[in-house]
Amino acid sequence: MKKDDPIGNFDLRLSKAKFDDIFGDLPVGSFLVDVGGADDYRYRATNRWLERHLDITGADIAGQAVETVPRERAAPQVLAAFNRCRAEKKRAGFEEDLLLPGGRCHLLVTLAPLTDAEGEVRQIVGIVIDLISRRRAEKALRDAERRYRRLHDTASEGIFQSTPDGWLINANPALARILGYDNPAHLIDELTDPATQLFVDPDRRQTFATLMRDKGQVVEFEYRARRRDGTIIWLSENAYAVHDDHDRVLYYEGTVSDITWRKDTEQRLQFLARHDSLTDLPNRVHFRDHFDVALAQSRRGGEAVALMMLDLDHFRSINETLGHGAGDELLEVVAERLCDCVRGGDIVSRLGGDEFGVIQSHLTAPNDAALLAQRMIDRIAQPITIEGHTIHTAVSIGITIRPDDHDDADHLLRHAGMALQRAKALGRGTFEFYSPEMRAQAENRMDLINGLRRALGNDEFAIHYQPKINATTGAIIGLEALLRWRHPDKGYILPGEFIAVAEETGLILPIGEWVFREVCGQLSEWRRTRALNLPVAINLSAAQFKDRGLVEKVVATLRWADVSPEMIELEITESVLMHDTEAAIETLRQLVELGLRISIDDFGTGYSSLSYLRQFPVAKLKIDQTFVNEVSSNPDDAVIARAIINLGHSLGIAVVAEGVETRQQLDFLNGHGCDEVQGFLYSRPLPADGMVDYARDHRSAFDA
Repeated sequence: MKKDDPIGNFDLRLSKAKFDDIFGDLPVGSFLVDVGGADDYRYRATNRWLERHLDITGADIAGQAVETVPRERAAPQVLAAFNRCRAEKKRAGFEEDLLLPGGRCHLLVTLAPLTDAEGEVRQIVGIVIDLISRRRAEKALRDAERRYRRLHDTASEGIFQSTPDGWLINANPALARILGYDNPAHLIDELTDPATQLFVDPDRRQTFATLMRDKGQVVEFEYRARRRDGTIIWLSENAYAVHDDHDRVLYYEGTVSDITWRKDTEQRLQFLARHDSLTDLPNRVHFRDHFDVALAQSRRGGEAVALMMLDLDHFRSINETLGHGAGDELLEVVAERLCDCVRGGDIVSRLGGDEFGVIQSHLTAPNDAALLAQRMIDRIAQPITIEGHTIHTAVSIGITIRPDDHDDADHLLRHAGMALQRAKALGRGTFEFYSPEMRAQAENRMDLINGLRRALGNDEFAIHYQPKINATTGAIIGLEALLRWRHPDKGYILPGEFIAVAEETGLILPIGEWVFREVCGQLSEWRRTRALNLPVAINLSAAQFKDRGLVEKVVATLRWADVSPEMIELEITESVLMHDTEAAIETLRQLVELGLRISIDDFGTGYSSLSYLRQFPVAKLKIDQTFVNEVSSNPDDAVIARAIINLGHSLGIAVVAEGVETRQQLDFLNGHGCDEVQGFLYSRPLPADGMVDYARDHRSAFDA
């Protein structure tokens, strides 16, 4: 027995308790065997690992012969190993394959003798290792290493290890690809100074180094990096320091992602938040920022600054005729032309729709703004070819100047808007400077809008009726319903003072629907009381005529009032009908099929096409009163009136003259075959009760 054998030097037998203390929790199998006579070796104790793998308790195995437990072991081989260990008093061992309850295993058994004071072997300690489990563990480790290597090599993120001062120790193919190198080896060889070769901003490199030194890691650390070919990209890095057992930094490792696409998207979104997506001009928000800066500079430098608001004339008709694609292309061309007109320090902005804004700084005189405005008007007026169509457009401009008009941005913006509205009202294609009178007009307009909204809810509207007279017999053959506004402070307001505002604000739709319902209700009441039985003409606005639900609303109202469609005549201006003739013909057809009659109002003031006029299912033409006023004294008006009468009759359409105020006018119209007349010569528009009285008196006078 060797003196340096730590197990063989035991000079006393192990008790079971001492065996449990030494071998009980080992992660390998162990057992203690008592040595008897030749070939007599019996288990004295086993540790928990062995009992678990043999699926047997210590009490069951104690006293059992070693060659019988487990049952499958080869007895001669086992006994030979035990005899060799006892006889030679040194370690012996053997291997065996066994099918244990936990599965097949390949055991390596090592035996060590325990001697007494006389040197006789009295016990043998055995250590059992499952080579298959160890091989499985080794294989699992190799598999894990292969999986890591595969992940390392195929990952889409860059993976690296580096020295604390930045020298690369290891890199995967993705990192090489991100940084523009052929392979990791080239990257490691060539990237020798990341601080200057990789980082675009040296301060970010210093921040990275400080964070790693102080915190031992960085999370989503973003910086601009330079690829091998010099192009700039954005990277996001996660890294941490790896320490040894003494907490010394061995190296850094981490991952790198190319986030250039995200940064580009963020920058684009930031740009779009302050710029128009179609023209790339500053949007309304950014324009206001520019204006605030321009005003501040103007105050410091003592120079004037002009603010201009621009609006394309009749842009909606281009969208409706050629489509929104053509409209967008037109806006892009207009934006380019406006930018061509201004100086480098001036600002052009698209504020929304077809509205633009211009800031002109460093004015020496108001005439500078006028010159720029006229230059923009002339430039925009030049023809534009889009999708094979030549488009002629114009721009209206409102101008206000700081400090002449005000010093506050909000006031100046409102002033420019007022001036723009004034330019559009004066005929478009021109510019107007703000004046204090415009403010009063704007305030009056706002009061009018607010009053109209209130009037709908407060029952301030009323209907007056004007009789239509047969020009030959003098009999009342119908009525025209005319809207009146009973203002609580101003008394009756005529439609000419508020209809245009109602149309601009969209209030004309609810007002028009109220008129139609009110007239139908009055017709129903007159029929019930047998007071009147005359058809009524109702003026239909452009917005109502374009309403897709017009026919359904007409049908619903007629049913509600139980009024026959033949009692309703709709008056529509020719300009409305000529806006979209195909759609107009279809709408008119549906209304006529219901039984309603159609009149073209203000005939002669628009641009009717005779070819379309033949297709319109029209019952009457109304000569505008501008031609009737001087029909007996102005040869030109007389010619127009005669032409309209002859045209209507040639097409089988009755002709009505409105605004008849004198006997001379009536004689002229009657002499040239005009069918119907209406005007102050017979009666002013009257409320419903007054109309009943007038009709009764007129009938009596006519009968007399």
